[in-house]
Amino acid sequence: MIFPLEDRWGILSILEYEHGAKKALLSLHRKHLLQFGHTDAEQQERFLSEIASTYAVSAFRQGKEFFRHAETSSWLVKPLLLYYGMLAVAKAGLVFQSPDYFTDAKNLGHGVGSGDRAKAAADFQNEYVEIRKAGMYPLVRAALEHETFPEGTQLRLAEILTRLPEVDATYRLVFHRQDDPLNYVKVWGNVFYRDPEDNRVHMGFQLPMSVFESIRGRLPIEITGNVEIKTVDVSGQPMAGFRSTQSWDNEAAAVEVMPRVLTRTLDQNFALILPIEIEGKQYRVSEVELIYLATFYLSSLARYQPHLWLEMQAGADNLAVLLCQDLLRSSENKFLGLAQRELHYAGLLPLVETAQAVVAPGPNR
Repeated sequence: MIFPLEDRWGILSILEYEHGAKKALLSLHRKHLLQFGHTDAEQQERFLSEIASTYAVSAFRQGKEFFRHAETSSWLVKPLLLYYGMLAVAKAGLVFQSPDYFTDAKNLGHGVGSGDRAKAAADFQNEYVEIRKAGMYPLVRAALEHETFPEGTQLRLAEILTRLPEVDATYRLVFHRQDDPLNYVKVWGNVFYRDPEDNRVHMGFQLPMSVFESIRGRLPIEITGNVEIKTVDVSGQPMAGFRSTQSWDNEAAAVEVMPRVLTRTLDQNFALILPIEIEGKQYRVSEVELIYLATFYLSSLARYQPHLWLEMQAGADNLAVLLCQDLLRSSENKFLGLAQRELHYAGLLPLVETAQAVVAPGPNR
């Protein structure tokens, strides 16, 4: 089920019109929150009013049209429409951090490649996306405040897909990878609760002890640096209990600072996304960039090898079609809400939950 675009677009409507975009940019400028590349100080306000705001509005509107057409498109072209919709929204969003980034030609490429374009088959277990030094994806990752991947890093699709909550189970089922290590952990229910001891709202959740032990050394610093972890008894079963050291007056205030590695799932639970390890070093990742990279790969496959993509969608002898459809459906439902969350963190938008499709919860892995 795909929710209507206007519901998913939500309060991005504030920024898709010249008045809202211009007002937001000038407000950020007066607070010294914008990072100009090479526009002279005396020219910056004029640049924001006359050029940057128009660029952002145009990109937002273009992205909205891509998403609008993706709603009713066939699987044959859906990944192309979704990726270019995501790209346009990312282009617009980056203006509100680095308003003149688009005047530098090196920033205008994708910033990521899809390996061998002239492939004879799609291999979702071994293929990868390659991170480039410059372009949109490195800019997006920097805007997410994540450490830059080394140039030339090859992120295997398996590392990406098994960190997406709505895709992981299908990937493992299709490719018989059920026993591989977890790359995300499902957290059932709300992660915010009012503690009767101090009558304050805390972030917290519980994990089966076996799951906790299997990921203990891979927990992201946003979690380990801000929570107490202790063993709790739940109906006679030992569980690892997580409780934030920080507390808030109400849940709304807690949601405002929810770590990026915690993300809502389409069945209204949460997922904790584990870092990707590269040459012994852990790199944090968030769901919005994982969706962006996975959709980029599918769009490349559909663009450069349309016959392979069409054969896969026929599904005659390749169950990877199930994986592709799960990925595209969940990405279409979630990307815009996640993008709005990032714009909220940048101080641009109030945090409002956008409509998402609700699906039946899967098994607790």
